[in-house]
Amino acid sequence: MIRIVKGGILLIMLAIPVCIIIFLHSFGRNEYTLPVFYENGLDVCHATTTPHTIPDFSFFSPVAGKISSDVLEDQITVVNFFDAACEDKCPAIFDALTNLQDNFIHNDQVKILSISTGLVLKDTLNAFVQKYKSDPAKWLYLMEKQAKVLDLARCGFGLDDTAEGHSLDMVVLVDGEKRIRGYYNIVDPQEVDRLELEIRILLRGLKT
Repeated sequence: MIRIVKGGILLIMLAIPVCIIIFLHSFGRNEYTLPVFYENGLDVCHATTTPHTIPDFSFFSPVAGKISSDVLEDQITVVNFFDAACEDKCPAIFDALTNLQDNFIHNDQVKILSISTGLVLKDTLNAFVQKYKSDPAKWLYLMEKQAKVLDLARCGFGLDDTAEGHSLDMVVLVDGEKRIRGYYNIVDPQEVDRLELEIRILLRGLKT
């Protein structure tokens, strides 16, 4: 009888770790699934795809010429819109993006797109490249006429207040299928940590 009791206790003790592992595995899988934004479409402008994906665009890069929305395919891309004349928010925003670039410098699947909210001199964008040591293979600066850029910000990326500058510190995480996976305040350290974590989650998904 004692042997049976001891055997039962041993089985229970062996089963507990297995149950914990199964529970944590299931819990972790659910916890680290990123949402897809606007799965029923983005109800602004002419956006009609379901789920919403970034629409086609073709903007100018001072180092690569015309860049289309194809640059987003099969990549994990962090996108921000900026005013090239800004003096208050720009340093904090671009310092944070520089750190992000450095943290993923050896991963070719992570890119950054910084889009000027209007046409500027080519030298102006090149000055950003030099100041923030942007790697052209990792981080591209784009520009187009203001109307087209603001239309893309609002109708493509769901940033309603970009025209007033309220969303300039907000970056958007886009997956390789051109779907929006997150919004982050790039000047908030906790938001930056969350962004980096969620980039790594998407990268893990690409490997499975």
